[in-house]
Amino acid sequence: MKNNYLNSNTHYVDDYAISSKTLLIKPQYDMEYSAVVMEEDTTYHVSQTPLQLIKTACLTNGSSYDGRSKFSVASLGIKSKPPILISEGLGIIAAPTHSPSNPKCEWFFSRHVVAIDEKMQEGKNGTQITFRDRTKVFFDISHNQFLSALNKAHRCQAFLQNFT
Repeated sequence: MKNNYLNSNTHYVDDYAISSKTLLIKPQYDMEYSAVVMEEDTTYHVSQTPLQLIKTACLTNGSSYDGRSKFSVASLGIKSKPPILISEGLGIIAAPTHSPSNPKCEWFFSRHVVAIDEKMQEGKNGTQITFRDRTKVFFDISHNQFLSALNKAHRCQAFLQNFT
């Protein structure tokens, strides 16, 4: 994944708490840092993996990752690459681009996505998304795969709104 967002506000941290500002989490292949987290105005290089960050956020918000995953299966019928409801109160939903066990899995937060475009970058077909703050990020997955992940997250959001 590449972005055209030049962010001079970069931090290197051991852990990170997912919040309503979180745009995406992607893996980073570095000796010291395992994830890059983007917020609207800040980028964090984090020691924890993306999946560890998601699991910690679930626990912080009163459930386990497995419980959140089972919720998507039982309530929404989503068995493959389920969105994870991080916080009901804040409406934070993380959607995976690949199987969560895949080390290439990136997580985006659907509430911030405003545009989706098919793009070719470095000879690869993929999807460029635009976040609310006009950050553009290229995902190395097909447009249909991204739409599927986004639709699953929207189904989760609709369920949450009807439930509360």
